[in-house]
Amino acid sequence: MDFWMLKELNAQVLFDLREFVPKGHFVRKNPLIINGVDTSHDEKWGYLALALGERLLYESQAHLLTVSARQTAAIELLISLGMLASFKITHPERPKALNDMLVSLRKYLNHLGEREAKPFVFLLESEPQVTKSANIQQDGDKKPWLVRDSNDPEPAQPWYTPARYFARQLVESDPKLLEKRDVLAQKVGQLLTKAGIKKRGGKLPHDPSTIIKAFSNVSLG
Repeated sequence: MDFWMLKELNAQVLFDLREFVPKGHFVRKNPLIINGVDTSHDEKWGYLALALGERLLYESQAHLLTVSARQTAAIELLISLGMLASFKITHPERPKALNDMLVSLRKYLNHLGEREAKPFVFLLESEPQVTKSANIQQDGDKKPWLVRDSNDPEPAQPWYTPARYFARQLVESDPKLLEKRDVLAQKVGQLLTKAGIKKRGGKLPHDPSTIIKAFSNVSLG
């Protein structure tokens, strides 16, 4: 994967969505702490991009935003780019995140002119590579949403932990969500589905009214 070309793609996607990106969204002076560990610059960008993309996806689907077909594809790609950036290079889930990003990229390029798309076509040749170090189970390589916050009570359901994790990431990006639990629950539901966490049986997504129960007796921000 060409690092600099990926950076250019990030910039292109954000340019397409510039009217919806809050001023200073990606400029955070305070460190972003995930499970007690400070995140790197790229990981922080990934979490912020993911939160922004999920918000835009929800608002566009709820007809709160009017977006073009190109912007719809850009939103999907932003979510995939955020997920990819939030994983360390040796994370075992990174190959899947890369594949998801390439699928979103193909859709996005269909909305670009030939000259615009040409620089990014090269990225489609990228193939997920699993390094030996990816097979080593280290604390930094675990899925962060599966690690229970030490201040949280024991979860009544296994998926409560990732639901609370994703809720905190979304609130970090948009504190107003603390007052909109129903909207927050819908966004968390989308992230749970994206992470492959579904109802018992593994087919249906979690219902927002059920997700809200995971937020009881815990601090989200």
